[in-house]
Amino acid sequence: MALSFAAKYPFSVQAKQKAGEGKMQLTATIIEAAEELVKRAFEGGAVGPAMLASEEAYLASYAASRMILAAMKNRVATAYFASAVAKKCAAYLDEETEGNFKAISIELGVQFTKPDKLYLVPFGAYLSFAPRRPEFSLSKRKLAKGMVPATKSELLRLLESAIKKRVEHTGMLQNPPPAIAEAANRLAAHVPKSAAAPTNLQLEEGGYPPCIKKIMDDLAAGEHVTHSARWSLAVFLVHAGIPFEKMIEIFAASSDYNDRTTRYQLQYVKDKNYSMPSCNTMESNGIALAECPCLSANADFRRGRPIDYAKKKKIEAKVEKK
Repeated sequence: MALSFAAKYPFSVQAKQKAGEGKMQLTATIIEAAEELVKRAFEGGAVGPAMLASEEAYLASYAASRMILAAMKNRVATAYFASAVAKKCAAYLDEETEGNFKAISIELGVQFTKPDKLYLVPFGAYLSFAPRRPEFSLSKRKLAKGMVPATKSELLRLLESAIKKRVEHTGMLQNPPPAIAEAANRLAAHVPKSAAAPTNLQLEEGGYPPCIKKIMDDLAAGEHVTHSARWSLAVFLVHAGIPFEKMIEIFAASSDYNDRTTRYQLQYVKDKNYSMPSCNTMESNGIALAECPCLSANADFRRGRPIDYAKKKKIEAKVEKK
């Protein structure tokens, strides 16, 4: 039972203890299996113990995978792997016993209670792990004594987010063993091309306002980007006249990218022709940056919109070329 639990939740204390007991050796077989785990994650598949012949082999390969990712120093690659592991762990948690479910939740920092049909999650944990989606908005929930109500499916989503964050912390590996370094080099070619590097799409040199450029860079780096930031980026790209497939490429850099959903949402934004949020709105939503010109008291477009910045820069570039 202890080994099975450790294999299902390889980030747990029990898993680390099992790995220590087994005195893991980086054999060629283990490293090869670790590479396959990472490749599976890049392909969008779930990563779990069923992929290998034994639970012991999975634990060893999981540990080797994390060493490889640490050697790669690629946040996008790590985000893909963490998402794949987290999804599988969340599926196991959905079928878990009450005791094990609570044990994992506590280890992840989500010490919930369940007085009735709903779970009550501490406010701090909810803020840390809740997806930035409208249905998780606190404005739609009744807080009581610092606790936020959630259904089991919502709690599972919070736990999945917590697991992803836990797995993403691979640490630093300054001098990886030669076999690990070689595996990291081989896997570098398999990182999804759309996410391998920040987009180089430009209106003109320096044409993107700082806030929009930051959203694009965060997507490309596999960072978490809020719903409001993604929506603002989509509206900006539509107004900037960026080709539809180029917009898809920008959003495809996200580690949680879903092609069908993204295409639908971008087409919807395009069809509706939404107005670009003002710079003041961007600031209120926490998207504007300190270096954004619109935050300057003397800026001409203090009450303008990010798209105005892009147009202004484009005009300036044309004037300079004459």
